[in-house]
Amino acid sequence: MDIRWKAWLVFQEKAVGGSGLINLLKAIQHYGSLNQAAQNLGISYRQAWGRLRKAEIALQRELVYKQTGGENGGGMILTEDGERLLLFFEQLTAEMEAVIRHWQQRKPF
Repeated sequence: MDIRWKAWLVFQEKAVGGSGLINLLKAIQHYGSLNQAAQNLGISYRQAWGRLRKAEIALQRELVYKQTGGENGGGMILTEDGERLLLFFEQLTAEMEAVIRHWQQRKPF
C-alpha cells in the first residue's frame, strides 16, 4: 500500500497554493525569469503570473522582485518572504516524507 499526500497552503482562510506554486518559485529562483520558469514547467506565462499574483494577494506580501526591460531584459528574483515560503514548504515536505517512509515500513496489509 502506498501513502500519498498533498499540501495546500492557506493563509487567513485564503488559498495560497501548493506544490505548483512552490515549483514555480524554485524555477524563478533558478532561472531569474518568470518566462523561463513557466517554459521549464510547461505552463503559460499567463498561468504562471496568475499563480504568483494569487499567492501574493492571499499572503498580502510580495514573493518576487520584478525588473522590467533594460539593456539585459527583465528579470525576477525571490524576496525574503518568497525565500522563506520556499524553505518552509521544502522543510514541511521533507518532514512529511520521513513520516510516510516510517509508516510505509509498517506494511499493514
